[in-house]
Amino acid sequence: MLALRGRSIVRLRVPLLHVASFSSDGAPVKPQFEEILRDIHIENDAKKKPSVHKLTALFRSVTSRQDLIEAAKTLRIYEVNFVDPKQQTAGEFIKAAIKQDAEDLALKTFQQHHRIGMFVSTGSLNNLLVHLYKKKDHASALTLYRELKLYKVEPNVETYSLVLRHLLGANEFAQLLDTLATAGAANMVKANTLNHILIQLTKHGKHDEVTDNGYHPDNYAFSMLLRTLRHVHGASGGGHRRQMSMLTRDYIHKCLYSKEVGYFTSEKREVLHAPKEPMAFHDFWGKREYKAALAKLYQEAWMTPVEVFYPYYSHAIANYMLMSPFTTDKLSIYEIGGGAGTNAKCILDYIQEQAPALYEHTTYTLIEISPRMAARQRERIKDHAGVATVINTDILTYSAQFPAFKDSCYFVAMEVLDNLPHDKVLQDGGEWFETWVDPTTLSEQRRPLEDPLVRQTLDHFPIDLPLREGYKPATRFVRKAMGMADKTLHSAFVPTGAMQLLHTLHTSFPKHHLIAADFDELPAPSLDASSSHPLFHHPRSPTSTASGPLHAANAPLVASKTAGVTCDHDTYLVEGGIADVFFSTDFVKLKHAYCLAQHRQAHQVSIVKSSAFLQEFADTAKTRTILGYNPLLEDYANTSFILS
Repeated sequence: MLALRGRSIVRLRVPLLHVASFSSDGAPVKPQFEEILRDIHIENDAKKKPSVHKLTALFRSVTSRQDLIEAAKTLRIYEVNFVDPKQQTAGEFIKAAIKQDAEDLALKTFQQHHRIGMFVSTGSLNNLLVHLYKKKDHASALTLYRELKLYKVEPNVETYSLVLRHLLGANEFAQLLDTLATAGAANMVKANTLNHILIQLTKHGKHDEVTDNGYHPDNYAFSMLLRTLRHVHGASGGGHRRQMSMLTRDYIHKCLYSKEVGYFTSEKREVLHAPKEPMAFHDFWGKREYKAALAKLYQEAWMTPVEVFYPYYSHAIANYMLMSPFTTDKLSIYEIGGGAGTNAKCILDYIQEQAPALYEHTTYTLIEISPRMAARQRERIKDHAGVATVINTDILTYSAQFPAFKDSCYFVAMEVLDNLPHDKVLQDGGEWFETWVDPTTLSEQRRPLEDPLVRQTLDHFPIDLPLREGYKPATRFVRKAMGMADKTLHSAFVPTGAMQLLHTLHTSFPKHHLIAADFDELPAPSLDASSSHPLFHHPRSPTSTASGPLHAANAPLVASKTAGVTCDHDTYLVEGGIADVFFSTDFVKLKHAYCLAQHRQAHQVSIVKSSAFLQEFADTAKTRTILGYNPLLEDYANTSFILS
């Protein structure tokens, strides 16, 4: 076994070295595969940083399938030393896979989440697709394409042309139409590709699904794409604008997590502050000094309790795990929405210090949708190489991409529930409606409730509409006598994102133990006096406005920060990426839905206020001020934990 930064990995087999290093005429020759592989292992044994140029040369010198297997194994050495390959490295890897007819090894490498997949160029992807098209291996081609899409490899016109032809060859017509719509919207469909698709679909009796009444060469592409979009989205009419509309959850997801303009994913702004040193709680006289220090930090970016109470908040979570009866001789932890990686670092620091033997059998996996945040997390946890890893993907679609983890594990979600997408429903005349958003006009449309996820969410998170103020009968009688109308809400935001998360937990982490904390209520927004939609002042929904898109139960807070100044908005229909959209969590309903989805009994799930959890598991002396005020226990009073 080879010791490496406190962890052990199996030493890779090194083939025998070729003797010859000169040609028969005395001229030097390029290093052979075995030489390069040996040098990489020698450098690693000497704890030297491995050379990426040698990795590139290693793949270039592959002459057999076994060589490629051995070369792929060295990727682990580079990853634990935080040395990334280059695009040229990935290109040589793809070339070797094609030359050795070993695309199955390439697929296996990508499925193991090696970072080399992040450096595959579009050209290399296209070369793989061409190679597999010649072999008529459509299934492998499509699997590789879908896998590399997870690595954010951007397709071009040629990519789409090849993928569409593979889909035709595999008779995957539904996926073909979906991909055609996507490519058409991006203006990446060749005319000859369209013609080929039409001919093949006609042969398979699918012509009517994608064409209008007749073939017109001048507008054929537009006509075909229009019909395709109608087929994919199930729309029978309504024109282009109807096709552009999306469910509320998809719009919110786009605003928060879109790769280019998402609030949490864009490169344009800093949304989360990660302090390098703990706050000096012992130097504060009391609440006033603490609040002043916190306000100064908030001017830079948002702060979560993990960051505010660094490292003590995270130490409490780690202490809870160590004291739990579910923790045995090994520890597996998954965390979503890990921000800057502070929580993971502090939890691992604590376990390493308090339980070093258990630390040696600990794995910590961060699942992060934002590429930018994922990079920050990797940097933050670099002291725990070999223990902690980061997967850059969306937890809501995780189950479709990764195999299930079937052992016992902890699943940590700190302030994630509030940013999960919601849908908006309306009850009118006994009928239920779902809300769609037109992103081009920032307007809402209501349609009869059909979406299965919304229906399932209403079953798991029941909501009573219309939502009345909730006064006692005597009070209602007096208010009615005084002519005071009862405030009611006929619309509500429902947590479809949380429902998707429960699906992921059930499918991908069947033996998990949940540790999640979030807001159990939110204050009313601070709206400008000139706001188009003033506050509604509904006692059971303080975030609702009297009109507009937020005139609904469980309305979100929509807030942006400019030059250190926070601004609340009276609508969630804001330009993509300019504002945070976050909701409170009804923990009682969440527990009900969780027990249904996970097949757990009510006594197996607990809801506790954050102060009670921290009082039990945190070192509260570390956050006490001079006069006895303890912000760890007294601030963030509107948050709770759910534990299973």
